[in-house]
Amino acid sequence: MERAYRVLLADDEPIILESLKMAIPWDQYGMKVAGEARNGQEALEAAAVIKPDIIVSDIRMPVIDGIQFMRELKKGRMDQEPLFIVISGYGEFEYAREALRSGAFDYILKPIDHEELEEIVAKAKLELDVRRNRKLEEEQLQYSLQRLTAFAKERLYTEWMDGQPSFPAMQGDSDVELLKDPYCLFLVRLDRLQQASERWRTDEKRLWFFAVNNVLKEFGDQHGCFMVFPYYSGEWLLIFPEMTKEEKLKLGEQLVQVIDLCTKMTCTVGISSPAMGLEQLRSSYRMASDALRQAFVHTDQSVFLHGELNESSKLASMYPGMIEKRLIEAIKTLNTDEVEAAMSLLLKHLQQPGASKEGTVRICLEFAIVARRQLEMMIPSSPEVAEEDSEDILDALEQADSLTKLIKTLQERLMDWLHLAAEGRHGETGDSLIDQAKLFIDAHYQEDIGIEDVADFIHISCSHFCTLFKQKTGSTFLEYLTRLRIEKAEFILKNSEVKVFQIAPLVGYQDPRYFTQVFKKITGKTPTDYRISYQSTQSR
Repeated sequence: MERAYRVLLADDEPIILESLKMAIPWDQYGMKVAGEARNGQEALEAAAVIKPDIIVSDIRMPVIDGIQFMRELKKGRMDQEPLFIVISGYGEFEYAREALRSGAFDYILKPIDHEELEEIVAKAKLELDVRRNRKLEEEQLQYSLQRLTAFAKERLYTEWMDGQPSFPAMQGDSDVELLKDPYCLFLVRLDRLQQASERWRTDEKRLWFFAVNNVLKEFGDQHGCFMVFPYYSGEWLLIFPEMTKEEKLKLGEQLVQVIDLCTKMTCTVGISSPAMGLEQLRSSYRMASDALRQAFVHTDQSVFLHGELNESSKLASMYPGMIEKRLIEAIKTLNTDEVEAAMSLLLKHLQQPGASKEGTVRICLEFAIVARRQLEMMIPSSPEVAEEDSEDILDALEQADSLTKLIKTLQERLMDWLHLAAEGRHGETGDSLIDQAKLFIDAHYQEDIGIEDVADFIHISCSHFCTLFKQKTGSTFLEYLTRLRIEKAEFILKNSEVKVFQIAPLVGYQDPRYFTQVFKKITGKTPTDYRISYQSTQSR
């Protein structure tokens, strides 16, 4: 409920003060008399306390007159200057003119005509409503800009993590500047995520991830974290200033305890060695990810440091991230030819001087874990995939006596999983996938969703989704989403008095001006013109 506008009455005649209080139905205009004063000095002191929105003041008052009171109040630089309605006698019209020149909203002559005063109060309310709506719009735009800035930062970090920045670091950005000093990366990975995903509905999973994200952001703010953002599903990255080994372990343990306390979920934390600059962000992730692999052996621990690994740090820089992405895309479409192609690329990548068996086995194990994780999310009811232990996979890989046999072992395991997954999805047709996609879009059109979100929801690649969606609906994803948002906006315009700038975020547009442009492009009219046109047809 909106706050009532506060009114201050100032007049040296008690009878006039009482009549001003009683003759005007202040509550009908969303106002209340919050204070009274019998001279300019009292009025000045009362205004400082109650911060009125409207002041009805006599010009001729003892101690300080109405004009001097108005000037003194303006010097105080209140957050929002109140509207002055001045009362003047017939012989004091020049005073009224001077008050208007000093910024008074309006004036009324004595003896006071209460109907005339009520009309002035009504006009003042309209002006206050305009101010309030303008402030609300400015706050909403500011919030939208903050969200956009946060999204841009996350995108920047994520692209550097993937080794493919599409634009340079934002010049002058404080977070990016801080990365010029030594930092360490904490990789937080939820434990037993796949088993939990089998129990969760999609909306429940989003809710849990939202809760974990909020807990981590609050934890990061309390401990000087530069940035917190999600990476892979069930993984979050926190970037802290470099610290001692003891401080890292202590902070990691605190983080694990906070997640457990606030969400009743367990997690494991891998911590990188020192890094500097955005260009080392990717390698710091690999270091933290390498540290987490110790959890396979040391199941009694939750926090692991990269510096305690025995393996050469060369592994982090040689990890084939782009080949891993190609494999994931192949798995999403259950494309065995593409899986074979990814394995051929991996073989070539690992055939380089200095590559050790231990290093190549660990890379293949990482590929197997990533592939299994993707398949479990696609087909959570496939126990043959879910129940295979990571150490069994590692044992099978370590038995290979050559790099060729190692890749062959990995490829055979992947092909077995793909065949099981294909059997689990044989009942899903293109129509059913697009129906699922439409349900997702209908439920989330108010949010900042993209092709990647929908494709991930139905577990197919972005390119496959785009082709399939066009085939089944006759329109692109963006065309469908835009049409849906405009239809929702049309319904609101027809059935409510919600203002245009308030409708925009309700249908997924944070910028009201851009919303108006899109609406006009689709309907041929601005939202305001559309509402007027509809109302005129209804009144005939």
